[in-house]
Amino acid sequence: MAGSAFAQSPSTATKPKVPSPDFTAATALVEEYFNSLTTLQAAFSQTQSDRPREVAQGTFSLNRPQGQFLWQYQTPVRQRIIGTGTAVYYVDQSATQGDNQVTQLPLDAGLGRLLRGQRLSLGKVGLRVNGVQTKGESRSISLAALPQRRDEQGLRRVVLTFTGSRANPTLAGFTATDMLGVTTQVSFTNAVRGGKFPRGMFDFTPPQYRQR
Repeated sequence: MAGSAFAQSPSTATKPKVPSPDFTAATALVEEYFNSLTTLQAAFSQTQSDRPREVAQGTFSLNRPQGQFLWQYQTPVRQRIIGTGTAVYYVDQSATQGDNQVTQLPLDAGLGRLLRGQRLSLGKVGLRVNGVQTKGESRSISLAALPQRRDEQGLRRVVLTFTGSRANPTLAGFTATDMLGVTTQVSFTNAVRGGKFPRGMFDFTPPQYRQR
């Protein structure tokens, strides 16, 4: 009985899923885009579904393949998220007195999965393409977190929006959804690739921090 329960005839056996051509091309586009980057600088604006009336603005800087990045928020409060290449820190700079509050974040928090690796492979960082939308020269590529890489506060889904030609895409923004259902939408403007950063821009030594 046990053997018959698990046996299937050729006509009813489950066939392995084969990625669609669109998904295969989208995977290649995302990986090639990030792996071709050396540096990226852009202004950004951000909204969150749990604070729909609040718009945050600042600058984003990325240094690859070192896996270093900096989200510098200017409004509505000064704060930053800095990836040194070996650790990621959230720094609250809004305090008028005393030291800044510093919290260490997981290396793969949010978009950290896409930013921190020396060479990006979506499967290795626990992401897979599960949707593609094309409108003119704009392409939205949906990435889902694989079940084994999810946690209560981690990334559930992110939609990357690219503009421009397939041969020379530009990351226009993204929409990320965490496991609690909170959605963060970010738009980039004035993006510049291949520039240089001041020495020590991504260095950070925390005085004290709380492990999250």
